[in-house]
Amino acid sequence: MFNGARLLTLAICALCLLVADLPANAAETRTVSFDSKAYHVDRIFRSMQGPIGRRRAYVGDWRNSELMWITAIRSEVFHAKDGSKASDDFLCHANLGFGDIERHRALFQPNLKEARYQGRLFTLSQGQTDLKFPSGFGIPIISDEPVLLDTQALNLNRTEGEYDVVIRTSIDYVVDAELSQPMKPLFQKAAQGMVLVEGKDGYYGLEEGNAEEHGEGCSVGIAAGSENVVDPFGRVFSAHWQVEPGRQVNSTPVTEFLEISYDTTVHYVSVHLHPFAQSLSLRDLTTGETVLHAEATSVDTGIGLKHVETITSEEGVRIFADHKYELVSVYENTTDQMQDSMAAMFLYLHDKEFVKPVKRMQSPKPKPSSGPLQ
Repeated sequence: MFNGARLLTLAICALCLLVADLPANAAETRTVSFDSKAYHVDRIFRSMQGPIGRRRAYVGDWRNSELMWITAIRSEVFHAKDGSKASDDFLCHANLGFGDIERHRALFQPNLKEARYQGRLFTLSQGQTDLKFPSGFGIPIISDEPVLLDTQALNLNRTEGEYDVVIRTSIDYVVDAELSQPMKPLFQKAAQGMVLVEGKDGYYGLEEGNAEEHGEGCSVGIAAGSENVVDPFGRVFSAHWQVEPGRQVNSTPVTEFLEISYDTTVHYVSVHLHPFAQSLSLRDLTTGETVLHAEATSVDTGIGLKHVETITSEEGVRIFADHKYELVSVYENTTDQMQDSMAAMFLYLHDKEFVKPVKRMQSPKPKPSSGPLQ
């Protein structure tokens, strides 16, 4: 028979084991969800062609000014009429970005010239509809900072029927004041694949590129959209291009895109690709190694992506400020028609220079609309 002291000792040991199993910075995870307006889908809408909407909102309590950390995001599609679950293949994309990037930079890097924080926070799309950072990692944001949520519908295969769908995007976050240990701060840098539409060579942002130092450069291609990019040297590029029937391998120098100012580590990677994509890789041209690689799986029937790999690492993958990098996309167009494509890799890097904001920059705080995207 156990005496009282023995029972008390066992209870304390059990409690210690329970606490030990909890995350080191355990805090309540809060979730906020935003619904788009109803998108009417009555015909084929290829990538970037479907109905679109934008919503300005706040992740936390906009009436306060407290530090929070975004830890995960996901998008789902529902039928507008009865709220039942619809197929996520109606999702073209959901893009979440800062509503006032200059204010965010002023809050989190007021003494730095480099624009470390980008306007875009997350991109979710077909085949990759959710993102979750490793435990203890997050992107900092103040609760009264507005965000912009852009969503767009897609329909690659349904030629009959009409559908009204709503895209719901849910964001997980924790409040810094409730943490028992500090979070590990992340910031996002994007590497964007492109093709050369007009110009002498495909070395974006480089006055004189060469294959030995900068890789093969962008392939000559045909734009699929009207929004082209002109680099400082007059070359015209497109980040949304057409893929001819067959296999296409395209390389894009992305050192200038990444603008890595110090050696750091990547702890999460998400990828944006279009149907018929096979893979996307980040190659270190300095070492000749492929440092990040994600593969895509097509749907069994019809057109679309069933799954696009993400990369997650608590330890991190090292990225160097003085190395040169290129992005390599592989598409296999199995049809007899041109297909549109994109290739972007979003790197979530450890912010080694992060300092908690001391002075809160107050901005006008109109009550956010409770309605859907307009």
